[in-house]
Amino acid sequence: MAGGIRTTAAPGFRQPPAAAFRTLLRHGNPRGLPRAFVDRMYDDFDKRTRRAVLRLYRATGDPARVSHGIAAQLAPLKRPALVVWGARDPYIPLAQAERQREVFDVSEMVVLDDSGHWPFVDHPQAVSDAVVPFLRARAGMAPATDG
Repeated sequence: MAGGIRTTAAPGFRQPPAAAFRTLLRHGNPRGLPRAFVDRMYDDFDKRTRRAVLRLYRATGDPARVSHGIAAQLAPLKRPALVVWGARDPYIPLAQAERQREVFDVSEMVVLDDSGHWPFVDHPQAVSDAVVPFLRARAGMAPATDG
């Protein structure tokens, strides 16, 4: 590894060069992602992981059909949900955030305007500010106080 980045590629489904990987992850992440996070993702995207991802994509011929089946099983559970979404997610459009209401009892929806696909990474404080009170309320705990 050179500077936390693996520089060898497996034959077949090849790992992109580190610079290309970083460029790809900048797409749709207006706040940027921390270098350490990107380097870790790159390092973890080894041959076994790439093969597992490829198998998953190949095994999911009709994602819409699969998701409808899962939704039908989850909807009757009526579990409260918090949706935190990056408005600039290039992979899953913002319209999908609202569609979560079709399956879950969405009591809160937080849309981070300047966030992308990984809001918990590119805007961790905003995510924490939404998630912690939501979980505290569900656990029957008093709101946290400053001080």
